[in-house]
Amino acid sequence: MRKVLFIPLFITVIVAQTVDYDTQIQPLWDGNCTSCHTYGHSSGLDLISGQSYNNLVDVSSSGNGYGGASRVASGDPDNSVLYDKITNGGTYGGQMPPSELMSSANRTLVQTWITELSSANYITIAEARTQDEGASVTVRGIVTTPNFQTSNTEYGLQDGTGGMVIFHFSAPYVELAVGDSVEVTGELDIYNGKLEIIPASADDITLISQNNPLPAFQVVTVANYVANGEDYESELIQINDASITAGTWPTSSSTNLTISDDGGTSTVTMRIDSDMDIIGNDEPDAPFDVKGIAGQFNDYQILPRYYTDFTPAEDVVEAPELVINEFLAATDLCCDDGNGEMEDFIEIYNPGDEAVDIGGLWITDDLEDTGDWEQIPATDATTTTVAAGGHIVIWADKDQDTQGILHTTDIKLSADGEDIGLIFISGTDTIFVDSLSFGAQTDDISFGRYPDGSENWESFNTPTPGAANQTNPQTVTSIYDIQYVADPSTDDASPLNGQEVTISGVVTTEFWGGGNSHLYVQDAAGGWNGIIVYQSGGWDEFNFSSPQGTVHSVAEGDSVTLTGIVNEYYGLTQIIDVTECMIHGPAVVMIEPTVVTPGQVM
Repeated sequence: MRKVLFIPLFITVIVAQTVDYDTQIQPLWDGNCTSCHTYGHSSGLDLISGQSYNNLVDVSSSGNGYGGASRVASGDPDNSVLYDKITNGGTYGGQMPPSELMSSANRTLVQTWITELSSANYITIAEARTQDEGASVTVRGIVTTPNFQTSNTEYGLQDGTGGMVIFHFSAPYVELAVGDSVEVTGELDIYNGKLEIIPASADDITLISQNNPLPAFQVVTVANYVANGEDYESELIQINDASITAGTWPTSSSTNLTISDDGGTSTVTMRIDSDMDIIGNDEPDAPFDVKGIAGQFNDYQILPRYYTDFTPAEDVVEAPELVINEFLAATDLCCDDGNGEMEDFIEIYNPGDEAVDIGGLWITDDLEDTGDWEQIPATDATTTTVAAGGHIVIWADKDQDTQGILHTTDIKLSADGEDIGLIFISGTDTIFVDSLSFGAQTDDISFGRYPDGSENWESFNTPTPGAANQTNPQTVTSIYDIQYVADPSTDDASPLNGQEVTISGVVTTEFWGGGNSHLYVQDAAGGWNGIIVYQSGGWDEFNFSSPQGTVHSVAEGDSVTLTGIVNEYYGLTQIIDVTECMIHGPAVVMIEPTVVTPGQVM
């Protein structure tokens, strides 16, 4: 319960350490780290001014296999992830910055700063929230709200791990402002479910710095917030597309309103406090977005701090539904990019029921280095649109300038392993549509999802850029085995007559015969290595699969794989009833003509 506290009349003055964080350490992050380590980036660690200290000191590293080691362990640089990385110690991954180490003097400066932290006796707010009521603790954080009281004191406080409220009776011992970094010592109290720290005097409140950026507002749905309120208590949150479902907008005094973001199915209390500048302004038009501190008075609430915490709801631009479906990072004989070059590729699959233009999205082979991110040109939607249920291929060959917008400018996949990311950026929102990390790869063996779009990944001996992945591709039969007979004068029928076969070769002549019905395919030099492939109705009506999608044409020199039935027609062996034909692109080397003498049977 609340206690009446004695009010001293003095303020403690912070004793400066040898190394000042704001003027000596933060500039190191600004100059070397914040290009990647900023809010919304995939690195997950924000090192901008006002955020970095609380996100580093005595905060467990997560999501990286470091066993929960502290990013910065107070007084212990040797067991700090950050110090290990800036010195390239090798215990916790690679060096930082990745391009080159900071100077020896700057590394020593960081070491001294971490060592001096040993004199600090504060804990994180998350740790404080695990203590028993009545415990005495010291915490640090950023002040996130104006004073919510007229005669008493109530400020929001948040660090990189959680939030709580500073409360004491009577006017503030120390006048605080939003953005102040403070250290507070006090007794923990729970008031109607809300955790408070109660300092006993001005001695218990130390102002460290001012005008710091606030922690980011966490966007939550009403349903998520109500179900997990303790995870957000006293932290800054934002609810989008809200409307008032019960209560009257206040004109003079504090009031509770009910809001919803899903038409009334899920509701939460929005507390309008009379000490804020909100009352007297017009009720915001619905739907609106509202920011505030996550409060609790038995039930969870959101408490806006200013009238400017209300903004008109914006149309949400959603990231497209796409997946990285297959990739090849080690090439020898596969795969042709349509320009006679065997190149790495990244295949994107659209599992949705509407076509998607990938123009404007970003692609990368390094998820953390934003400077390596490359935007897919949005100059030709007819080229960059992938059909519903379809595939599109980006060739990672650095040939965009000469070979088109579905080729990369600077990205080429590493056979030793790295990352692939497909990224959607809208305003300040950066969304990884799909991303993965892969290890060392084998020549001409692709890796992808099977079936397409699923969570299951497999290696494929036969890559299929632009077509459905095949976990058990059919055995390719040589044309020689189809054509060869020991004595054509006595028996000229193919030994595989009537059987389904898959052949792979080069088109030597296309669309001959009546109605564009004949292709000639050859897979090697010499005799018995060519065959006619017949399509009733004409090949110009056939759906060829290709890296560019479905096409209805094939050209001399194209490398193809096709499946059909071996058939004897008046002594001529051919393939008919073709069910599938994949165009891989122009052959690297055309097959030289076989020289025969008159009368020679081949």
